[in-house]
Amino acid sequence: MKLVILVATLPAYRKDFFESLNARLKEHGTDLTVMHGTSFFNKAMKYDENPGYKAIPLKTVQFKFFGFDISWWQGIFKEIKKIRPEMMIIHPGPGNISLWFVHFYCYIHRIVIGEWGSGYVRPEISGFKIWLRTTVKMFFLKKVKYIITYGSRWKNELVAKGFDEKKIFVSHNTINLERILDLDFSRKFNNPSEMVRFVFVGALIPQKNLDIAIRALARLVKENYKLSYNIVGKGDIYDSLKQVVADEGMEEHIFLPGPRYGQELASYFVDADVFLLPGTGGLAVNEAMAYGLPVISTLGDGTVSDLLFEGENGFYLPDKPTMEDIYTVCKKVFSLTGERLENMGNLSRETASEKATLGHMVSSFVSAIYLVDPKKPGKERIYSRKRKTAKG
Repeated sequence: MKLVILVATLPAYRKDFFESLNARLKEHGTDLTVMHGTSFFNKAMKYDENPGYKAIPLKTVQFKFFGFDISWWQGIFKEIKKIRPEMMIIHPGPGNISLWFVHFYCYIHRIVIGEWGSGYVRPEISGFKIWLRTTVKMFFLKKVKYIITYGSRWKNELVAKGFDEKKIFVSHNTINLERILDLDFSRKFNNPSEMVRFVFVGALIPQKNLDIAIRALARLVKENYKLSYNIVGKGDIYDSLKQVVADEGMEEHIFLPGPRYGQELASYFVDADVFLLPGTGGLAVNEAMAYGLPVISTLGDGTVSDLLFEGENGFYLPDKPTMEDIYTVCKKVFSLTGERLENMGNLSRETASEKATLGHMVSSFVSAIYLVDPKKPGKERIYSRKRKTAKG
């Protein structure tokens, strides 16, 4: 079988996943190609520049239309016709007009479609925008053969809307946590009454609410709580965050070291006490949990709902937290003991190992791609279709 997966971009954090999935699919005789856009509205991201699988970049045209982010992939149908896939998995983007036409193309040519996504809607979207986005998404979602969700939250919502539970597969969005879980490292949690070391890792974008977090932590410092906060990453708001730190006089408590990778990044996780994500979700939550950290996070794209348990291995923030929300939740940490933080971190690590490894993600994809044939219980089959020869 020939399978094509369509994704907005080809970020470096997906490298291990696609290479592992490709290896598994080859065992079943499936040929995988990943088609991807070349940009996503200037989002700061490190890309996979040397993919170990078939990847086809598609020039991306982007523009604004009545406040909507609209995009188009040039040459997409030319590439699809070359490959002639039996199946396509689409990572949705309601603003990507190309994907609308891909759906129609698949219906006409009887190509099986699967969708992979989270159902996440950015908190800042409301009114007509959210209605239109949801309407478009549901229209196409009802046409697909199966759905791969980031977590059980979106699966449960779909089931409540009448979707067939047997055609929905949970594949927790993650990275190669196995590499972290295999590391030999030791950590010592501070006694929160003496000092708490918070850390954030990810893209520095407005939706992360880091400016609000800085002000919330500054308030705690001014109330004589001892803390530090390392904000690791890059993005458009880096300079403005530096200014907020300066305005609050927090240069000795809150730091922005820029992007870090490999062992240098690992040291920031190992030296921290709590991972603090005050805005939209990110894969760094999984990473932090694999390093054995308690987590403070919003619900984000929903993946975290299967990993973070309130009061047990961290705390939740509202999806649109205020400074008061962040202040109140972070203040809870200072009432804990070092031993309690360690127990919470251990639960994070255990949960990540049990639910969010790369192996789990790949296996869920394979289960979705090779649906069980109801006529042959216990047997798997690859969806395929007969093709007409050149002679008809």
